[in-house]
Amino acid sequence: MTTPPVEYESKTRFLRALDHFWVKNQPFLLSVGFKLRPRYDPDWVPTGENEDRMWGLNRDVLDAIRIHEGKKVVLKRVDTDSDELKIIQYLSQIDDSRNHTIPLLGIIPLPPDNASSLLVMPYTRQFDHPPFHCRAEFVELMRQYLEGLQFMHDNNVAHFDIAPQNLMMDESRVVPAGSHFRKPRSHTGIPGIFSWRNRCSVGPVEYYYIDFGLSKIVIDCAIQPIQSGRLPIGIDNATIDKALRAFRPVADSMTSRNPQDRPEPADSLAKLNIIAAKMSARKLKTPMLVKEGQLTYMAQTVISLFRNGYPPTERYEDLGYTTWVDRVFGIFGM
Repeated sequence: MTTPPVEYESKTRFLRALDHFWVKNQPFLLSVGFKLRPRYDPDWVPTGENEDRMWGLNRDVLDAIRIHEGKKVVLKRVDTDSDELKIIQYLSQIDDSRNHTIPLLGIIPLPPDNASSLLVMPYTRQFDHPPFHCRAEFVELMRQYLEGLQFMHDNNVAHFDIAPQNLMMDESRVVPAGSHFRKPRSHTGIPGIFSWRNRCSVGPVEYYYIDFGLSKIVIDCAIQPIQSGRLPIGIDNATIDKALRAFRPVADSMTSRNPQDRPEPADSLAKLNIIAAKMSARKLKTPMLVKEGQLTYMAQTVISLFRNGYPPTERYEDLGYTTWVDRVFGIFGM
């Protein structure tokens, strides 16, 4: 028996305002090779399953399947003439092993006037879950983020929004069964067992910076604070357990209360490598434990202190530089 069609208006209790843009553009996206989840089909009929309530978190960002390869991607709506589009295009074209900014897979101009476009990017997940297993994983994450930060500054780009939600990782080898965009700690959006592999067991994992909506290209010679790596006053609220205490000097220097005392990201990376080189391979691979709930708590604490505790003192600052350092170190906090 065929379920009778349901008028669009009768489905509004399952659709939020931020969903309507995607429902409207679903036919067009399908015509250019991108398939959205069934709930965004204008002819979608709610079935009472979990997916019925899997509305988006952001009106401008959604997952999709790129049909020709069956691969999951992320679409982000931006103004076609925005700095964000220009900056991600610019960074994506630079062939540099230190480039850890999210790759741009394509641009989809949106009808009828092409005033808005969709950025097509790889599907990723936030960096801090699944939990870290050992020090070696931590060193690799810090290495890539420090390289990526130095890369952006060397190419005159200030991110200005390096926050936990903008630090991502490729999950393809760590979570081979994949995850649900709306419920990333599940494979299908349905609560149940979520399985993963330790990062150190599958080789180096790729980490990325995303979201260049607040980013700027700073090429004027007056922008010395960015070009010299002299970044804003930060927060050092994190306390780390014995497992990572050896790395504390790296965070201490990067989050110095005096911006002039902060090293270049490349210098911090060199210090990190020196500390790691003194550890045996066995010590680097020894499992560590992270307290449940620490991730959320530290994120809230760091963001709150950054907003209310130490306002930036220089004209041009990469506002997230110290925030993500404390966030990464903080996830191993007491």
